[in-house]
Amino acid sequence: MLDCIIDNYAEYFSFDGETVKHWPSPSRLKKVTEKELKEKCILGYRAKFIKQLSQFNQIPNIIDLWKKSTDEAA
Repeated sequence: MLDCIIDNYAEYFSFDGETVKHWPSPSRLKKVTEKELKEKCILGYRAKFIKQLSQFNQIPNIIDLWKKSTDEAA
């Protein structure tokens, strides 16, 4: 599933003559609809969380998220 996101929406960086795919930026993910993520990448309910993560300029610390309830983390 995550490979699908990278394959379809990746950011590309070039250095030392190499081009590398990277996880899409929040601004790029904001342009993708939740429906498209569900259908194209078969994310189901996870599409909502990917869209919510795209609202952050920086991905939150995973340890801090584990300490919160699902509602607080969303």
